[in-house]
Amino acid sequence: MADEMAIHHLVDGDLDYKGFQDFLDSRKMNDLEYDYSLLAVFGGQSTGKSTLLNRLFKTTFEEMNSADRRGQTTQGVWMAKASGSDNLIVLDFEGTDSQERGEEGSFEKKLSLFALAMADVLLINVFQHEIGRRNAMNIPLLETILQLNFDIQMQVKSSSGGTKKMLMFVIRDYDGNTPIPILSQQLLTTMEDVWKKIAKPPEHVDDVFQKWFDFSVNSLPHPASSTFEDDAVTLSKRFLEEDHPDYAFTSGSIKRSSGVHITDLDGYARKCWSAIKENKNINIPGEKELVAKHRMGEIIETHKETFNTESASMKERAASGDSVGLSSSLKTLAATTLANIEKDVYQFSRYKEVMDVQLMNARQDIDKIIADIMQTVYDSLCKKLERTSKEHLSVVTNDLLRDSQDFSLLWDRLRQQRDKVFNTVVVEELKKFVEEGKLDDEGMGICAARMGKMIDGTLQDAMQAKAVCAGELMSKRFLYCLLHNADGVELGIKEDALEKRCPDAWNQACNVLVEMMHWKLEGDTTISAKIPEFTNRETETIELTGTPPPEDVILISNDKVKSTYDSLKHDIKSIILEAKLHVKDKLNLPLWVYLVFIALGLDEVYFMASNPALLIVGIAFVYLFARQRVCDVYKEHMENGPLPIATVLQSAWPVVRKVLEAEPDHGRPKPADEKKSD
Repeated sequence: MADEMAIHHLVDGDLDYKGFQDFLDSRKMNDLEYDYSLLAVFGGQSTGKSTLLNRLFKTTFEEMNSADRRGQTTQGVWMAKASGSDNLIVLDFEGTDSQERGEEGSFEKKLSLFALAMADVLLINVFQHEIGRRNAMNIPLLETILQLNFDIQMQVKSSSGGTKKMLMFVIRDYDGNTPIPILSQQLLTTMEDVWKKIAKPPEHVDDVFQKWFDFSVNSLPHPASSTFEDDAVTLSKRFLEEDHPDYAFTSGSIKRSSGVHITDLDGYARKCWSAIKENKNINIPGEKELVAKHRMGEIIETHKETFNTESASMKERAASGDSVGLSSSLKTLAATTLANIEKDVYQFSRYKEVMDVQLMNARQDIDKIIADIMQTVYDSLCKKLERTSKEHLSVVTNDLLRDSQDFSLLWDRLRQQRDKVFNTVVVEELKKFVEEGKLDDEGMGICAARMGKMIDGTLQDAMQAKAVCAGELMSKRFLYCLLHNADGVELGIKEDALEKRCPDAWNQACNVLVEMMHWKLEGDTTISAKIPEFTNRETETIELTGTPPPEDVILISNDKVKSTYDSLKHDIKSIILEAKLHVKDKLNLPLWVYLVFIALGLDEVYFMASNPALLIVGIAFVYLFARQRVCDVYKEHMENGPLPIATVLQSAWPVVRKVLEAEPDHGRPKPADEKKSD
């Protein structure tokens, strides 16, 4: 108990800061958090400040023995824990007019400002006979205190909504002749006069003194009086009993508080004293805000460490491919962690802007951890989908870039196939993942967007690779269009008829180049190409007009377009020659082949002619299934002359094959799966 009541030096006589922490540790006050109060005493030397505190709070500050000497007993700032309270710290300040300090007015200001910065209640010790005397009451110093306090309160109210400080005058050696209300009004008038001289911004010029300060007056008789001890006990109850109707540490219904956590009090006081000692402009709210920010950071880090520990096992699950229920578990853990953080930092709500920033940063950090874990899940699931999707896309691009395709429909068909792969491969599989609990709806959206980009990127890469071979595709397309009709059936035409098909084949070949110049999956580009007619190919070149598209959609540069066009123009004659050789090989069948066809068909012709029913069936077959083919053959006959029987048979064969494939399977046993479906 003796150690707890011992006094402790906070600032020594050489103005060196000694610190709060040892004092708090020895008195087991570190668990108070914000539930503590600070009281300081202000007044001239030898006015009995230490005596007053010792009588009120049973402290042991050194007192002056007037029989021995009058002079300086308290040097710097001392502190002690009030007896009868677990949370009240009392500060005893050196006198403001000591001869030992000489005319060092700056020292008085430093201590007075420090008292104001630290204390919730400031006791101003004044003798009754000094009331009304400017110098005896230290009015010039009080003017400085009020000015500084007003400046600080302006900062506090704009940044943290701080409470007002109480200035409590304690009239010493009160004789009882002048009523306390009269003395109180006299002191209030003095303070109001001082207040009027304080520099204030225009919007506060008419503010009264008590808008910014709580004001109170109490009295004590001479220490030799028989009632002194009882009056001191009565006054002490205003500081020690929280249910007292005039409890000093509340302003209205609000508890006076420095807003500094008890564990941060030492650092806060150190910063304040350092700024005061070095004659810097002290920013009380700024220091409190920094302390609050530091404290919130510690709280948040503690909760984040707990979150990291609990989420580590979930991260291991994600790495092993076990993602069932993982997303919901992470979200629950995050919600619990954030709720605990908000609960614990609510005590700093007076610093709302700082608190909001700290909470936002905490949410972002936790969201990032969740995103990293879920990214592992998304990587694993999307990797499976990518393999399947790329297999389908490879087939799609190869089919669409065959020489038998109409390249004017390239992008529409590619878009359709892209959507088909996305819907049938990606979306359906993602739905299964959701049903299995591996993904939630948010995760499905993320994976779907990622797979959509992957599909587009894969297709663009494939088209870019194919664009390198655009010249080869053009040559193949030209040759194909010479030898086949729009349905893909190879035509049996004479060599001299090939020339008639060259203009159309030319347009089809050049269209390959036009369509493959740019990536058009998301829409057409602003550039267009004018293709010369086949007959003008030697004198004209391909013309490109319009605004050049972005670099990332260019598959073939403009220079490459023109060189590829020139290459096709140069190769036309050799391609036509190749087509003629192909036609010649197809038409020059040996004579014995035709004799074999006739010999093999005589029995069938005789059998059909002798059976009217079969003859009718044959005619119906031709009418129903081969009518269009017969018309096509006739048209070619009119355009190109008599057609060899091989060409006719070749033209008819696709129709016959379709009929045979469509023939019912009467008499054949059905597969097991078909029987099951029936």
